[in-house]
Amino acid sequence: MKTSRVLCALVVASMLLTTSCCASKCRKAGKDDSGRVSLFDGKTLTGWTVLNCEAAVDNGDILIVGGNGLVQTEKKYRDFVLEFEWKPLKESKWDSGVYFRYDTVPQG
Repeated sequence: MKTSRVLCALVVASMLLTTSCCASKCRKAGKDDSGRVSLFDGKTLTGWTVLNCEAAVDNGDILIVGGNGLVQTEKKYRDFVLEFEWKPLKESKWDSGVYFRYDTVPQG
């Protein structure tokens, strides 16, 4: 069960990394010329909240490296484009999901 929560958090983090931008251009946090907001600078977790887990930035990606939680943006966004890639950390049984526009941290 712990593995499934870790993978779920990894999926959420991966999705949010590419929100409002192409993955290849998502390395500078802040607004671009079109007014779009990049959520991740590729170097730090500035602008992110880590809940019930240990997270790190590695090679431009947010990774869940321990615990059973998730990583979410500090701000809420009204309109967004969601694009992501993900992969399981290990070949085993796992479960994951994507949370967006939720008010409480999922339990269980």
